[in-house]
Amino acid sequence: MCKSCGEKFSFLPSFLPREKHFGIEIIGNLLRNILLFNKSIRAAFESLNDFVKVKSKQTAFNWIRWIGTICPAQLLTRSGIEGSGYLHEDEGFEKEVEMRTYSVVMVEPESMLVWHADYLDHVDEKSLIESFEKFLEYINFKVIGISKDKWKASTNALKKVIKGIWIGYCHRHFKKNMWDSLKKYQKETKCSKKTISALYTEFKNVLEQSTSKNNMIVRLNHMEMREEFNLLLVK
Repeated sequence: MCKSCGEKFSFLPSFLPREKHFGIEIIGNLLRNILLFNKSIRAAFESLNDFVKVKSKQTAFNWIRWIGTICPAQLLTRSGIEGSGYLHEDEGFEKEVEMRTYSVVMVEPESMLVWHADYLDHVDEKSLIESFEKFLEYINFKVIGISKDKWKASTNALKKVIKGIWIGYCHRHFKKNMWDSLKKYQKETKCSKKTISALYTEFKNVLEQSTSKNNMIVRLNHMEMREEFNLLLVK
């Protein structure tokens, strides 16, 4: 406070939220209820009664406005958090009324920290390059590897933006594709659900229990000797 005029000045960094006397857990709880669980402002306020009394709804609006102006990587970096270098990347179509947009997200698998979240009108290679370049501006660690699905545009964008990056295709998409193929196999051969469940379990165990790349290749080659897995439909 200025002793001459009585004006108050804040020397806190601008990236900190307003109403900073509230704990970050309280802010996070309210934002999760509104943005993640789609609760109304009133319902979100009621959920805070066990923790603290927030008098003005404008406080919540200030928090929402604040969290929407800073990308996750910028906030985490300024907080002194350093990433492991390994991330999972995915894109998703947002189904909103009269709005066509895509979300692009990067998450650290071990800590579940969201390092990148962006909204794009298109998920073509050019748009993704711009999004990934923006992400790299705010981090202070080297991105070593990324697991993802087989969307070619994002694969090409990552390779152009991050030189020498390791890209692995995630097991979740791989297992989903295998299950879809097995259901087609069941429809064609009229086999039981128990049969395809056993085949899927065998395949899943190879992915989850292989001790190395070579070990996985050997086990997959062994599976291909089976009549079921040797069919083009399943392969």
